[in-house]
Amino acid sequence: MLSRINTAAVYGLDALAVSVETDITRGLPGFYIVGLADVTVKEARERIRSAVLNSKCEFPMERIVINIAPADIRKKGSCLDLPMAIGILAGTHQIMTDELKDWCFMGELSLDGKIRRVSGLLPMLTVLEERGIRRAVVPYDNRKEAALLSKIEIYPARNLKDVVEAFNMRKPLKRQMHSKNIEGVESKPGFDFSEVKGRENAKRAIMIAVAGGHGLLMTGTPSTGKTMLAERIPTIMPPMSFEEIMEVTKIYSSAGLLDEKRQFITERPYRNPHHNITGVSLTGGGIIPKPGEITLAHKGVLFLDELAEFRRDTIDLLRQPLEEKKIAISRLEHKYVYPADFLLIAASNPCKCGYYGDEEKECTCTASEIQKYRGKISGPVMDRIDLHIRLHNIKYDELKDRRGMSSERMRKTIVAARDLQRERFAKLFRSEKFSLNGNLGIRQVDKVIILGRKEESFLQAAYERYMLNPRVLFKIKKVARTIADIAGREDVRTEDLSEAIQYREEASR
Repeated sequence: MLSRINTAAVYGLDALAVSVETDITRGLPGFYIVGLADVTVKEARERIRSAVLNSKCEFPMERIVINIAPADIRKKGSCLDLPMAIGILAGTHQIMTDELKDWCFMGELSLDGKIRRVSGLLPMLTVLEERGIRRAVVPYDNRKEAALLSKIEIYPARNLKDVVEAFNMRKPLKRQMHSKNIEGVESKPGFDFSEVKGRENAKRAIMIAVAGGHGLLMTGTPSTGKTMLAERIPTIMPPMSFEEIMEVTKIYSSAGLLDEKRQFITERPYRNPHHNITGVSLTGGGIIPKPGEITLAHKGVLFLDELAEFRRDTIDLLRQPLEEKKIAISRLEHKYVYPADFLLIAASNPCKCGYYGDEEKECTCTASEIQKYRGKISGPVMDRIDLHIRLHNIKYDELKDRRGMSSERMRKTIVAARDLQRERFAKLFRSEKFSLNGNLGIRQVDKVIILGRKEESFLQAAYERYMLNPRVLFKIKKVARTIADIAGREDVRTEDLSEAIQYREEASR
């Protein structure tokens, strides 16, 4: 008898709707899996055989052929174990088949019939939901992740025996209700900006960076607090919306980074890769590419400490994602496009020894060594980073200052500034997806930032004096727009442009 079971397979960050066709006929006993199946799928034969027998069902001693359609795309992953087992049981009339066409199944089987959690469940269910499937049997350990979807009924199962009994009308599976109240939460890593003394200018730059989605490079001698400041940025990031939670959770699900304790992502990601990271690990790679650090930082923060210690070719890979907020990876005949809308925060020493420009300790580097060290960060990458600040050693009196901004105060200012951006964007670009100031395109900037004669003259003078290029000028305008939003003003003034230009001066030194 021929049976068809609905399921899906992970394909990069997305998923592919799959039909498991099972044909059981008389002949020499054999178990064949076709349809461009990966090794992990073909290994399922022995798992399925043992799981069926240990679930008090019969395994047919006949010729079994399973086709995983479509046959022209490679399928991988153990999530196909359960649908193949259900196909065999349906083909041998051990399970009622009347309603199977409206259901989908996914899960890995252990030898005793238990259903194990799988990676990529959320994107798989999403693609099946779009195909009109309205009921799904999923691993019990994936139940909370699956419940993020509202248009498909979720029925978690612990083992194969429970599924068989449910479809034979003996003991129904309990439905997992949709998670309606999932909200983004504020990160609480145990840090607070109030602990950082004497760095109010740096806090100001960080607040502008987070409010408008502007990249930030902090340059300074060792022990000036660059890493300390970066570690506290998650405490001022606004909570994620439900749509952002779904987006980020899909990425982490496909990457296999969810587990029973963390079934969805509600805090904005904070990624801090080591400077020895390879380009593949940063951008993503593999035959079917897995997401790299820039995609895992989507909607969150990517902190690159000791930026000049990274390989130059690795740093240059940031060009496309910083500009387009996505990364394109080509493999054989297919091109994968992964999201990479992250806030870049970078830190670097001014030279190899770390003390170039220090007022107290003399730099031991030669001019050529300084040039070589700084040359690791190319001009195009520097241009794409909106804010550049220099941190100097703090005086003793500054350490006693207790009036520093706290994370709570900074976060409230950032949320208010983002609300202004959202209202303005909705008014000017009703049919477009919201973008922070740092992500605005040329056409959008011309509508969002309207300068008066005084401001235009000031900007022209700065352009000629500092020998700026059009890209840097474009960045300055967007930073000035964010500075005005932080002040609660709609008009961009000369002082806003002046402050924005100051954040470019360090890049030209």
